Amino acid sequence: MDKQKYYKWMFLIGGIWNILVAIIGWSTGQQAAMDAWFVMAFGVGFLIVSKDISKNHGIAIVGIIEKVAAFIVTYATVPLVPAPALVTAVDLLFAVLFAEFLLCTKKNP
Repeated sequence: MDKQKYYKWMFLIGGIWNILVAIIGWSTGQQAAMDAWFVMAFGVGFLIVSKDISKNHGIAIVGIIEKVAAFIVTYATVPLVPAPALVTAVDLLFAVLFAEFLLCTKKNP
């Protein structure tokens, strides 16, 4: 698979991941439901990036910040709780992948 297709799929999967996490968040409680709206917004943003990876790099930058922050906040507030820990570990993986995308596309537009 070439890099263009890889990155499109990466953002598509990242967007779907966020949307699924948001749906789960809506079903778990009031605070999680509020947070889920933000998670959903980022998911839609990642889907937008997946449509044309040459544009909207700012969404990827903000996504990295969001995913790293979610990871840090989760581990600072609910350490060793399996579900949130797993979700934010996946988010951290996406943050690394998004950073790799930005670095590679900056070198090879």
